Amino acid sequence: MTDLFRIVIAELPRFPELAEAPVHAREDAVLRVRRYLLDETEAGTARIADPELAATQFLGMISNFPSRGGRR
Repeated sequence: MTDLFRIVIAELPRFPELAEAPVHAREDAVLRVRRYLLDETEAGTARIADPELAATQFLGMISNFPSRGGRR
């Protein structure tokens, strides 16, 4: 995996959009999980005060997902 990161970093001057790919992937994952948690809250099967924070924490538990450390 480290080799892949090195290649991506080396190619950033030629392909600057590569730098944005992880950000977009993170945002998409948070939005999908947040939507699911909102749907479950609306259905009455879950009580979640902050779905975005819960989504980020959940994703952090199941992977090496970047977290904001509880900050907004």
